[in-house]
Order: sequence, then structure tokens, then C-alpha cells
Amino acid sequence: MSISRVAELLSSTRDALKRRVGNVFEIVAVLFFIGFSIAILLQVFARYVVHYPIQWTEEFSRLLYVGMVCLGAAVAVDYHSRLTIGLDFIKKRSLPAYRVLTVIIDVVTLIVLYYILLGSYSRTMRGWTNALPATGLRWSYFYIPFIVGSAMLFVYTALKLSATIFRLAEGKEVRK
Repeated sequence: MSISRVAELLSSTRDALKRRVGNVFEIVAVLFFIGFSIAILLQVFARYVVHYPIQWTEEFSRLLYVGMVCLGAAVAVDYHSRLTIGLDFIKKRSLPAYRVLTVIIDVVTLIVLYYILLGSYSRTMRGWTNALPATGLRWSYFYIPFIVGSAMLFVYTALKLSATIFRLAEGKEVRK
């Protein structure tokens, strides 16, 4: 199998994974947003209209917000503005420098995601026996979205980096 074929296979695997898993993450993130909005509106109504605040809505909305942000990050990984002005400037000036910089960015991203995964897993295990006061939910539930979101970002980035390295080995242009 040629190097360019491996690079294309890695890119297509990443794209297929993003389509399948990304759609599920997007739906769950939207459901978390809807639940978060309902919990906040319910708390505002209960506190200011009925004058009887509900205790569990603050914890529940925080949990949904964390889940929404972490899963949303995995969905939006390629949609955010990624220092493109600086990267485009470097690409116009020096293609080899651009190629090296994209590899460095992906390696640093993988290292950061690895430590986020490690820390989230550790916090999840430590907090498994502790419950939140109002809802009784486990503290660990706050860290599970970090594990899922950072794991998917890690896989996406690793596939992208692998494809980039194969393209560099062949001397082809690096895809954005």
C-alpha cells in the first residue's frame, strides 16, 4: 500500500468517524442545552414567581452545561477559527515551516488531551463515592463528559496527525 493511500485512508477514517460519532454528540449536546435551559427557566420561575427555589436545578444545570461544552468541543473541532490568519501567513511565506508547525500543533494538542484524559479519569474514580447534596448524583458525572469529549478529540487529532505525517513523507501538500 502506498504512503498516499495510507494518508487518504486515515483522512477518510477520521471524516467517517466525525460524521457518525459527531452526529450523535451533536444531538446529545443539543439535548443537554435544552435540559440546561429548562432547568434554568424552572429555577427562575420558582424563585421569582413562586418564591420557592428548587434545590436540584443548580446542580443539574451545571452538569448539563459541562456535558454540553465537552461534547460540543468534539463536534466543533474543525469549525472553530484555528489561528488561521497566522497559519495562512506562514504557509504563504514558507511551506516547509507551515508543515512543521502543523505537526507541532497536533503533537502539543495530543499531549494536552492526554493529560486532560488522565486527570478526568482520576477525578472520576476519586469522586465516584461522593454524592452531590441536592440531587444525590455522583460527583463523577461532572468528569465523564471530559473523558468522552477529550477522547474523541484525541482520536480525531491522532488520525489527522498520522495522515499529515504520511503526506509529509510522500512530499504532498498538507490538508487543512
